[in-house]
Amino acid sequence: MVKKLFIIFGLVITYVRILYAKVGGVMMSELEPLEYQTGAPILDYDIIEIKNTVNGFEVLLDINLDSGYSLSRTTLEITHEDLQGYDTNEIEEGIKYALGFFGNEIQ
Repeated sequence: MVKKLFIIFGLVITYVRILYAKVGGVMMSELEPLEYQTGAPILDYDIIEIKNTVNGFEVLLDINLDSGYSLSRTTLEITHEDLQGYDTNEIEEGIKYALGFFGNEIQ
């Protein structure tokens, strides 16, 4: 069974920056106020690359959503403080927690 997660938009804004936004794309938050139920279940994700940064790590991911869409080459920034907050030193565990995969629950 595949773990599913209902990712909250605020978490996405906080931790995940879509590369499209880096090259001049328009962010949804710039268009109109959020008055929607937000989120999309994540089916799974693939770690493409992990880079060390001054403050922590920059992780390049492909994320597959339950809706059939995917987020390709998505950047996730995790600081050393984030890892401490997740009570781990392992970046892979930090990625899992940052994306909201807590515990052993299977939905």
